[in-house]
Amino acid sequence: MHPEIEKLINIARENGELTENLRETILQKAEQLGEDIDDVDFIIEGVRRDCDVRQKVGKVMPSVIQSPNAILNNKSTPPGRKRLAIKKEGKLILGVCNGLADSFNIEPSVVRLSFLSAVIVIIVLRILHVLSFIPFILLLEMPPMLYFYLYYYLTKPNKPNNKRR
Repeated sequence: MHPEIEKLINIARENGELTENLRETILQKAEQLGEDIDDVDFIIEGVRRDCDVRQKVGKVMPSVIQSPNAILNNKSTPPGRKRLAIKKEGKLILGVCNGLADSFNIEPSVVRLSFLSAVIVIIVLRILHVLSFIPFILLLEMPPMLYFYLYYYLTKPNKPNNKRR
């Protein structure tokens, strides 16, 4: 599509309404530039429906309707909430734990200790996971006759002790 037509359609999209006058202007411009009128009309109809939906939703929830660029460029945070960021002051390694603590209004030492304890738990669980395979590896390397003895030892019946005095 020609850039001039795209520019006119984007103007209509930004304004939030597509008037019949603007529609006719876009179609005339498309005809002058040799664009397919049906394709342009199809796109205009989609933009018109989008604008109608935005107007209907805007009446119910006005804060929802924003242009796509405003949503992408919005750097503000909701009221009562701090922005999550790495802090330069009071950092130990990179400032991540300090930034998390600041955004959730808790002590940085609590976040650091919880992070450290989580890392230790993960390391211990990983070591236990690796160590749990050692008995199976030993069983696989045993000679076949030992399997028989092991089976007999584990399944032999208990004999009562019948010693006479």
